[in-house]
Amino acid sequence: CLLCLAALIPYFLYNLQLTKFSRHKIFMGDAGSMFIGFTVVWLLAIGTQSSSSGTGVDNSSFKPVVALWLIALPLIDMISIMFRRISKGVSPFKPDRDHLHHIFMRAGFSSRSTLIFITLLSLSFSLIGVICTIYKIPEWMQLVGFIFLFLTYKYSISRIWRLLRLHRKIKAYRLLVSRKIYKK
Repeated sequence: CLLCLAALIPYFLYNLQLTKFSRHKIFMGDAGSMFIGFTVVWLLAIGTQSSSSGTGVDNSSFKPVVALWLIALPLIDMISIMFRRISKGVSPFKPDRDHLHHIFMRAGFSSRSTLIFITLLSLSFSLIGVICTIYKIPEWMQLVGFIFLFLTYKYSISRIWRLLRLHRKIKAYRLLVSRKIYKK
């Protein structure tokens, strides 16, 4: 885990152009992103398993439902896109540009603002899992909450262009109001 983190931090600093040496960007590619995804899922699987010490005490790092919350956004996005592809009569493995980050980019958000929004959203979902663990919320309640989140996401993403039109109207209205106030 630390080795992957040590390799990824310079990559992100370079690609986000947060260092004075980063004038260009590095493309990770499918193999790199699949390796990171595999590593994350592997570490989550290891973290949820308890060792067989024979004491009857659960010594896993965290519960399996918390793992769902830790990877909620990529997991929910992937599953809802696969459902959408199947409903269109297309292979669920066929690539397209319907993922959340593509939608934000087509809606006019910059790469950086898209990254920041998705990162904050993912962190907030992870925080929900951690808080539920701290406050000892029963696992079934956490699972019901996760399923509710999934259904809400699926509903919202199927109507995303209506929501973005509403967002643009609100933004235009605010701009209009601010100009009228400024002129007075």
